[in-house]
Amino acid sequence: MLNSTFLSLRLLVQLSFLGGGSYDDLTSKYNDSIETFNNQVNEVNRLWSMVLEIKQIYMWVLLAVGLPANILALVTVLTMHVMTPIALLIATLAVFDGTALIGKLIGVQISLRRLYLGSFGCKMEFLILFLSSMANWVLALICLERCISLVHPTKRARWTSKKVVCAELIGTGTFLLSIFAAISLSMRDAFESGYQCGVYTDYYWFYTHVWFWINACLFLFIPCLIILPCTILTVVHIARTQRRYCDDKPASPYCDIEAPLSQRERQYQLNMTAMMVIAALFFIVLRLPSCIYYLSYQESADLVIEARWAVFEQIQFLLFDSTHAINFFIYFMSSRVFRHHLLYLLSCKKYKGTATFEEQGLEASPSLNECLTRDDSCSKRLSLELSR
Repeated sequence: MLNSTFLSLRLLVQLSFLGGGSYDDLTSKYNDSIETFNNQVNEVNRLWSMVLEIKQIYMWVLLAVGLPANILALVTVLTMHVMTPIALLIATLAVFDGTALIGKLIGVQISLRRLYLGSFGCKMEFLILFLSSMANWVLALICLERCISLVHPTKRARWTSKKVVCAELIGTGTFLLSIFAAISLSMRDAFESGYQCGVYTDYYWFYTHVWFWINACLFLFIPCLIILPCTILTVVHIARTQRRYCDDKPASPYCDIEAPLSQRERQYQLNMTAMMVIAALFFIVLRLPSCIYYLSYQESADLVIEARWAVFEQIQFLLFDSTHAINFFIYFMSSRVFRHHLLYLLSCKKYKGTATFEEQGLEASPSLNECLTRDDSCSKRLSLELSR
């Protein structure tokens, strides 16, 4: 609430500009200024009350929904016998989504309840940002893997193998953890009371003008710039691709990769791709308000405008954090393989669809070299090793 001292000072400033005129004119202007200012005070208080209500509730709701959902997603993927690179990435995404929700809730509660942090607590705040950023980057790696697997299938075995995926995860995590830790440990600290965190004076300009944008790029803009084009390329490729077969003597030495895949293999690949595309679209839509906020927000002396920006900030936080809670539901609605395995898992039955491809009755497939050299290659299926 705005205090009475500020109200009185504001009224004195307004009265100093009332100008000349009769007593009735001055009285009318005075009453109008009082009414206008009271309306502004009420609007500011209403907006900040809305901010507080959103902040107190939304993370509890997201955690109650998202944490069990991410645990179910993780268990479902890990109990599938075929652990492909895309499945490994989805399981990793579930881990970081769940831990990001827990970290965000802890951070919000510390802020609301003004809990004691001390120097150590302030320097460790970067862990919350790291978990959230890592979830964004894992989704970006998922989109990249799907894009390469569909648009450049001949390079799938080399660029999207399990070893490459693990190296990408470790490298990305190490890079993000290193840069977030370096900035936070060297520039952040607690005030004397220990209940609030701040930045050392020597680093204040760098932290507010340079690190602000580096931080926004690392956890928001760069992942979006990877996810968006990969998703567009994948969707365009799916729309253009039809089930084509090569002639006995193709003009090109490269036969069509889509054609040799069996129906079951194609179904698995399309299920994984559908999950990625829908998750990526939700990510872009729900992160768009955050992009608008970071690119458009400017401090204002108008208290009403500043309060409105505060409401929008909380709304974009709500949408931003909801991406950590909805992926399980996207998987369940978009992927029949995921949905059936989860239902059989919950019913304590063994789902045959999770067996290895060989156990599902798939015939052995020729190698890539055979596919590229034999005349009858396009009548056979490509080795499943390309998808692992």
